[in-house]
Amino acid sequence: MNKKLKKLMIKGNFVVSVVVVMLVLIMGSYNEFVAEKPVILSSSAPSESSAKNSDGDRILVSLEYVYDGDTMKALVGSKTEKIRFIGVDTPEREEPFYEEAKVFTRRMLKDAKVEIEICKAERRDKHGRLLAWIYADGVSVAEELLKAGLAKTLSIPPCGLRFKDKYKNLERKAKAEKIGLWR
Repeated sequence: MNKKLKKLMIKGNFVVSVVVVMLVLIMGSYNEFVAEKPVILSSSAPSESSAKNSDGDRILVSLEYVYDGDTMKALVGSKTEKIRFIGVDTPEREEPFYEEAKVFTRRMLKDAKVEIEICKAERRDKHGRLLAWIYADGVSVAEELLKAGLAKTLSIPPCGLRFKDKYKNLERKAKAEKIGLWR
C-alpha cells in the first residue's frame, strides 16, 4: 500500500471511532430521559426497622425505578413493591406531558430520602400496586406534580379523599397560571 492510502485509512478509522463514541454518548443521554425500561436509581436497601408503619407514619424506602409520573418501584423492608401515588394522575404514555411528568418525578426522587405513607383503608389497587403518599426529602411529590401542572387530582375513595381539597386547590392554581397540562 502506498503512504497516502494508509493515511486515509487511519483518518477514516479515527473518524468512524469518533462517530461511534458520539452516537453512544447521545443514545446514553437519550435513554436517561425516554427509555421505555425503568431506570435504576438506587440499590441500597432500608433497614428492617425503617420499614415499620404505624398509623400515619412514613416508611423510609429504597427507590429502584420510576415508571412514570405517578408510579415507582421501591424496596419496602425486604420486599420490592410497585407503588402507585395516591391522589394524582399523570399523563399516560403517548399523551402530552407524559415525558415531562416522568422526568419531573425521577429528578425529584433521585438522590432524595424517599418515604411513603401507605393507605390503610385500601392498601392495593386493582393492579396489585401498593397505594401510598410519596415524600422526597419530606416534600409531597403529588403536591409538587400538581403545582408544576403535570398531574390532575384523582379522588378515588377512600384514600384519594384525604388531601382532595388541598390537591384541588393546587390544580386550580396551576390552571389559573396556565402551566404544564393547562397551557
